Amino acid sequence: MAWIKIVDEQEATGDLAAYYDEAHAQGRRIVNVHSVLSLNPGAMRAIDAFQRSWREDGVLSGRHREMVALVTSALNRCHY
Repeated sequence: MAWIKIVDEQEATGDLAAYYDEAHAQGRRIVNVHSVLSLNPGAMRAIDAFQRSWREDGVLSGRHREMVALVTSALNRCHY
């Protein structure tokens, strides 16, 4: 398993701390996929915005998106 340096929420300052605060205020949690971008808060925000856009504005229902994600993860042998 690879080890990637991250900035924990308790250690975050500046833009990263603001991002974490916004996410929590909106009821979102910070998952590992986002945490690996903690050294680059701009990229973290961009990925988060992209993911939220297809979740909120997509053609597929939540159930169908989860099915696609499940099959994709299984084929890629990904535990996410």
